[in-house]
Amino acid sequence: MLPKEEEGRVGAMGVASSLAEVKGLVMDLGGGSMQLTWMIKTRDGQVVLPDRGAVSMPFGAAALTRRLAEARRGGQKAVKALGDEIKSSVTEAYASLDVPDELERKARTEGGFALYLSGGGF
Repeated sequence: MLPKEEEGRVGAMGVASSLAEVKGLVMDLGGGSMQLTWMIKTRDGQVVLPDRGAVSMPFGAAALTRRLAEARRGGQKAVKALGDEIKSSVTEAYASLDVPDELERKARTEGGFALYLSGGGF
């Protein structure tokens, strides 16, 4: 019912409502799609999300299960191609999010991003 980018924003707000502080990436996994965004929520309740909302990819739990089964029938080469497609899509999605320097620095010093997960697919 919601545009995919807005669906990711709603999922992120669900994360924000559950935790006192959030600084990292948020992934919302449904049956047909997965949305990725970033979020900063301070202890005083201020929430910052990217203007564009989230990036949507066709890798929801049900969709990915189906595609993996199809790839397995095609052999190791097809499974590797699916893995490469997922990695490429997530890399492109991340690059398009314009993650704030504050989160980038935090990820570098802490060995990676905090990842907050939501959605029925998890």
